[in-house]
Amino acid sequence: MKAIRIDFAPQPTPWQALYTVRFWLPAVLALLAIGVAGQRLWESQQRSAVLEHSLQAQVQQAFLAGGQRVQAVQRLPAKQVQAANQAIRQLNLPWAAWFAAFEQAARPEVALLTILPNAQTRMLAVSAEASDLRSMLAYLDALRASGFFRDVQLRQHRSDEQAPGGRVQFEFLAIPREVQP
Repeated sequence: MKAIRIDFAPQPTPWQALYTVRFWLPAVLALLAIGVAGQRLWESQQRSAVLEHSLQAQVQQAFLAGGQRVQAVQRLPAKQVQAANQAIRQLNLPWAAWFAAFEQAARPEVALLTILPNAQTRMLAVSAEASDLRSMLAYLDALRASGFFRDVQLRQHRSDEQAPGGRVQFEFLAIPREVQP
C-alpha cells in the first residue's frame, strides 16, 4: 500500500520565511557578538591611548630631569644578572678564530673530543685522541707553532695499549693570544 501525504497547511512563501525564529535568532546573536567585540575593541583602544599618554609624560619628565638618573621600575636579582653576563661573555668568545686555529693544525691521526672555554680566564681546556704518542706530540707542537696560541700545555695523557691501534687520549690547556670576537 502506498502512503498518501496529506498536508492541509499552506506552504510559506519566501517572504514569510523571513519572519520565522530560525532566521532571526542567528542574525540577532551574530549582531550581538559583533557589538560586544566592537565594545571591547573600543575599550582596548582607550586603555592603549591612556598608557601611551602616560608613557609619553614619563619620557618627557625624564628628558626634563636632564642629568638626574631615573630609577628602573624593576630590578633583577644579582644572581640572574650574573648568569646573563656569563652567558654574554660565553657568546662573545672568538669561536670562529679558535676553530680556525684548531683546523689549521689538524692532523688525520688526531681527533678533538671536547673544547671547553673559560670566558673569565680566556683559556681552552681541550680533550683529544691520537693514534700514538708521536702524533699527539706533533699536534701539540703544531698548535704551539701556529702563532695563534700563546701557550699550549699538556695536562695529562692515557694510552690504551690493549685497544686496537693503541689510541692515546690526552687533555691540554691552550691559551690564545688576544683576538677580537
